[in-house]
Amino acid sequence: MSNKIRRSIVLHKWFDKTLKEDDIIKFDFSAYENIQEIGRGGFGIVYSAYHGGKRYALKTFKNDETNKEVTKDFIKELKQLHSVTSHPNINRFYGITRDPVKNKFMLVLEFADGGNLRQHLGKKWQNSTFEISLNEITQISKQITEGLGHLHKNGVIHCDLHSKNIIRNDDKFLIADFGLSRKIDDTYYSSASMIKGVPAYLDPQCHCEPGKKPDEKSDIYSLGVIFWELTSGIPPFSSASNGFAILTQAFAGYREQVIPGTPTDYANLYRKCWNALPKERPTISKILEILNSISKRGNLQYIKNRNKGLIPALDITINEQPQFYKTMHTDDLAKTLIRTTSILKPRRPSNSSSKASVDSLTKTSSATSLQKTRDSSLSGSKNSKGSINKSLRGFFFGYKFGNADELKSQGQIYYLSRNYKEALDYLSKSLDINKDDADALRFRGETYFKLKKYQESLADLNRSN
Repeated sequence: MSNKIRRSIVLHKWFDKTLKEDDIIKFDFSAYENIQEIGRGGFGIVYSAYHGGKRYALKTFKNDETNKEVTKDFIKELKQLHSVTSHPNINRFYGITRDPVKNKFMLVLEFADGGNLRQHLGKKWQNSTFEISLNEITQISKQITEGLGHLHKNGVIHCDLHSKNIIRNDDKFLIADFGLSRKIDDTYYSSASMIKGVPAYLDPQCHCEPGKKPDEKSDIYSLGVIFWELTSGIPPFSSASNGFAILTQAFAGYREQVIPGTPTDYANLYRKCWNALPKERPTISKILEILNSISKRGNLQYIKNRNKGLIPALDITINEQPQFYKTMHTDDLAKTLIRTTSILKPRRPSNSSSKASVDSLTKTSSATSLQKTRDSSLSGSKNSKGSINKSLRGFFFGYKFGNADELKSQGQIYYLSRNYKEALDYLSKSLDINKDDADALRFRGETYFKLKKYQESLADLNRSN
């Protein structure tokens, strides 16, 4: 018997034991008919199927289920769904089934006949114009907020709230896809899982503060971004060249601009939700209070957007900002990030010679400022050596840090957010795999310099030539 089969048997026994302990219903897969794939996400594949004349959604994971971490993710989602499913704005969970041929477990979920929120908004574009009533905006906003409030009351953080995870069934909007969700006191939450998700909707603090886990305020940030999307009809940061550019703009306090015609109180609401400081973000009850106030006006107002190429701007409503925001402000940051440029390369501390000295390093510290690093480039190039775009896609959409490029990208993120010890850790791990990577050497040299380790900085910068 192979090791893979042996692991599979052990995991399936553990899986069945866990199901019984948590009173989760297991359905016979052979009873489902007309199974068809209808969608794929970062965590799994979704199928539609009929059982007893009723249509259901079946969701499975892409990964190999003999992997214990994947199985833990699956069990974690089962427990989350089982604990919060009894709410009209949460995608209902019925139980699980298993495909005996593919040896895959599947979640059995309520089928949503109206697609997701992103698709719903896309259909409102007619003749290059997006149009939506304020009444519909507030109704959708309230439904999502009430669903999110139910999660939080049950101690669950969604962690990946975006317009594709909001699905429509009849006239109801439901929060779905708990692939990243966690209990507030859940100790099983790895550093790799913390950086998964869709960058434009993620709380920047969860990326720039090492060890910070998403919390209720992180979900509120995502909710604010969705509120803005309801007024624009387009995904946030759609002009950015890649996920790294999006996250860097969010680091710097850049946000989407208010769509003309948006009521001031609604715009102020989503701006408060995406505030840089979590403590300034409103509670669920406060959000519902404001939405109810807007609804009571009985206004037939419509909001229109004719621009699909919106560019984020610095949000001047943020009066107080974390230090990492302050260090990254420049007037032309958005333009720098949106255009496609070369790979991230910090400038050398000395430009007087091809070989640096320790003395020159200490005398020219101003040349190593974060400003100059940022001006050299921040967005990543399609043609950059090291396949930076590939590593960035992996970094942002669910890969674990398993190769040199991914480790280097995380090190660059930490460097730009001034977390130099963490940057050093990831860059060193990258260089353990690819010891001659010039970009990683340059970044680590700069990082050593920031940590006042001048001999090590000198060695790396000279090797990077």
